[in-house]
Amino acid sequence: MMALRLAILLLTTMVSSALAHAPGFGGRFTGGLVHPVVVPAHLLALIGVGLLVGQQAEGRAAFLTIFGLGVAAGLLAIAWAAGPSSAKLVLTTAALAAGAWTASARPLPPVLGWPLMSVTGAAIGLDSPPETASLREANHMLIGTGLAATAIPTALAAAIAHLNRDWQRLALRIAGSWIAAAAILVLALALAA
Repeated sequence: MMALRLAILLLTTMVSSALAHAPGFGGRFTGGLVHPVVVPAHLLALIGVGLLVGQQAEGRAAFLTIFGLGVAAGLLAIAWAAGPSSAKLVLTTAALAAGAWTASARPLPPVLGWPLMSVTGAAIGLDSPPETASLREANHMLIGTGLAATAIPTALAAAIAHLNRDWQRLALRIAGSWIAAAAILVLALALAA
């Protein structure tokens, strides 16, 4: 236990500053690939979307396509120099909705699912401005972000689609409730500040 405390102390003293994006991965394509995984609001929303879409018996391809189009639209808006937005709040709210719907284990009607997927995807894109001065590096980073942001929920949904046992479906509902709970906590902190 003492060794763990010492390791934590050493790691916290080695950190020089907190950055919003992954500093160790550069500003190129790789940095864009890693971006959705290291930004908590993005990861929360991506997992929520993957769980929700994977749980659906019908319409998975349509939901993921609309999500991908939303990501592309958000990234295009960033590439065309869209200004600041409240995308993090939207992402957290979308993660809450996706987690709660997953926990309910109900079919997601397209009239609710399509807007949820498009808004979540667009918010991820809008909340991914590259921190680089070079236009070429920025474009590479946006492409990497777009690929990762669409691949994560697609892979998760494909894996979840094969869960057929009762205990697996229950575990999926529990994971959805955890996503919703985490989103509630993040929203509470954001709104209290």
